[in-house]
Amino acid sequence: MKIKPPGGFRAMENIGVRLRTAGHDPKSMSKEEMLFVLAYGRPGSGLMAYLLPGAYNHELFNGFLAGLRRYLDA
Repeated sequence: MKIKPPGGFRAMENIGVRLRTAGHDPKSMSKEEMLFVLAYGRPGSGLMAYLLPGAYNHELFNGFLAGLRRYLDA
């Protein structure tokens, strides 16, 4: 359970402080864009910002190999 502090959680203020210390101006950015700047170094928003080609190649390849090994052992 979370108990909200009297001043709130100040998420936007904390994110803004981190962006300003990194040399960015958060005034014109949405929360989503600010989080992308903190995570990836560039603003992004919308569905296309979440598509990262090749991000899960390692996991997909390992899953394919595990399935192939199981098939060949059977």
